Amino acid sequence: MKNMRIDTLINVLEETNDDISSTSLAKIIGVSEKTVRNYIKEINQQEIYNIQSSKNGYRLIKMSENPNDFTINSIEYRENYLISKLLTDKNGISIFEVAEELSVSESTIINNVLPKIKRLANKFQLSIQSHNYQYSLIGKENQKRKFIGYIATHNSYGYFTSTETLEKLFPSIDIRKTLNQLHNICQQSNLFLNDYSMNNFLIHILIMWIRVQSNNTISVVDNYKSIENIISFSEQKEDIIKLADLIQSLFVDIHFSIPQNEYQQIIALITLSIDNSYNNLKNLIEPKFMDNILEIAKEVSTRFDIPEFDHSFLMQFSRHMYTAYHRAKMNMSYPNPIAHQIKLDYTPVYDMSVYFAHKFSTIYNITLNEDEIAFIALHFGAYLENNKNKLDMTSCIIICEKYHNITKKLVSKIKLNFQSDLIILDIMSLDHYLSIKPQSDLLITTIETTIPHPYKILINPILTKQNIRDIWQGIEQIEEKKSLKKGKFFLEKALSDCLYARNVSFNNVEEYIRFMGNICYTNDYISPEFIDDVLLREAVSSTAFTNFVAIPHTISLYAKSSFIFILHNDSPINWNNKKVNFILMIGIAESDISSFNDTLNFLIDIFSSTQKTLKIMNTNTFDDFKETLMNL
Repeated sequence: MKNMRIDTLINVLEETNDDISSTSLAKIIGVSEKTVRNYIKEINQQEIYNIQSSKNGYRLIKMSENPNDFTINSIEYRENYLISKLLTDKNGISIFEVAEELSVSESTIINNVLPKIKRLANKFQLSIQSHNYQYSLIGKENQKRKFIGYIATHNSYGYFTSTETLEKLFPSIDIRKTLNQLHNICQQSNLFLNDYSMNNFLIHILIMWIRVQSNNTISVVDNYKSIENIISFSEQKEDIIKLADLIQSLFVDIHFSIPQNEYQQIIALITLSIDNSYNNLKNLIEPKFMDNILEIAKEVSTRFDIPEFDHSFLMQFSRHMYTAYHRAKMNMSYPNPIAHQIKLDYTPVYDMSVYFAHKFSTIYNITLNEDEIAFIALHFGAYLENNKNKLDMTSCIIICEKYHNITKKLVSKIKLNFQSDLIILDIMSLDHYLSIKPQSDLLITTIETTIPHPYKILINPILTKQNIRDIWQGIEQIEEKKSLKKGKFFLEKALSDCLYARNVSFNNVEEYIRFMGNICYTNDYISPEFIDDVLLREAVSSTAFTNFVAIPHTISLYAKSSFIFILHNDSPINWNNKKVNFILMIGIAESDISSFNDTLNFLIDIFSSTQKTLKIMNTNTFDDFKETLMNL
């Protein structure tokens, strides 16, 4: 508990450039001001962070921004050292020996290092068990490999420091040399792996190599028959086998053999990593599979009020889902180092992906984790960015005096650069514009003018790169303003003083959701089934999008009337892997579904800001909360 609170304190200070008072920190973390001061003293003694105090509060300064700053006295070194020991020693490790090797006390290991490792291991169905101060990591081999892969890729620098992380975990193994050899083999093959696939593939193979070296092998490859089926229809069958043989030969060259099950694992990894064309898979993908993809995608469009996905996108997307399906069946999910950032920065698109993943998983009786859901969000986000609803596009008028064909070329270039973002309502002379004064979101002009307009951009008759940047900036500002306006409009009608609670305590997430749901039901906002649908959505992927707020909502059902229930606690609430002070349960009536994305964006923006959140935390009544929220 203490370590989690210290982590929260560091995270809060990292996310703001302003000083934060001890009173505010105590409220966020749920401890006394004296405890905050003790935590800060302890953090400063670690010499990784320096928390400076002033009359305005506390500010964090990182001692080193260098990810390679890795000394025996650092917390990261101790954690990695202990993880490495637990992974490589089958007979368990003595806490006394580890403490001596790290030159720290046994209590430091037990109280400051082990708790975080235990929490992380639990995510992978692994446990750290002890007997007479002898500690062992218990669990299945494939889960241990996932554990290593997560540590390697889910750090501050993503894939870019995966090699460095593995080197720190296993310093006795020449990771870099083997990585370079593997990379060269892959580059020389006739198979194409995109950057994501290549990085994931290499990390998987490195981890396999590390584990086999320490005599830890998998007993069986789940559902390998399905991989054989894919290969049998693939035009790249020979190249897949050839690459697997080359990798096997590399391991033989460094004096250890690959068991048959591991060789099958290599083939499976190659098959699920290469960029299979739709033509390669069309004979294998059953018509029912395609029908399901099309049907769920159509449901997503209806549910979230977005344009229907076109045929070309769905053909490409079906390839991704086909390999995602087989990864799930084989318990071989790809780590996604930017999954958390996608969930935070593109929350509405992520929510669409949760809906799709749930429907898909239900049909095929599989589990798609948050990494896989984030990959779906990447596909959806890219498509939606290029296929905006015309109603969401920015309207503009171009003022330009006609001169030979310069005007035609200018307009053509603007259309080319902004075809998915701008609707050009008209092109006219300055005199004509002044005579009719038409309305538009954006005014683009080649003539300096004093015309009052909130978004007016002066450009050259021959469009420059700076002009293009200025127009993009104008479009972004207009889109943000529109979204903010829609979000606030919905909040204004959805907030109600009868759906507000302060400092309510329950044991777990489900109890909080049922408490809020029952009040909504009593006030006739929802049907009884609504609560279970909220719990289902929470089970698929946590709605604690930031360290301050959880936004539980349904995965499928609509509310009778739209609402937002506010629960505000001074003491942090344990919400899956986060601690939050606010729970905002949202219910959307079917007629209001178009407002959901803008409302979600608005709320995430507010609660992603430490300073904005602190202002809301200082509220004590519904009216105070609403006024503060609407004025941020």
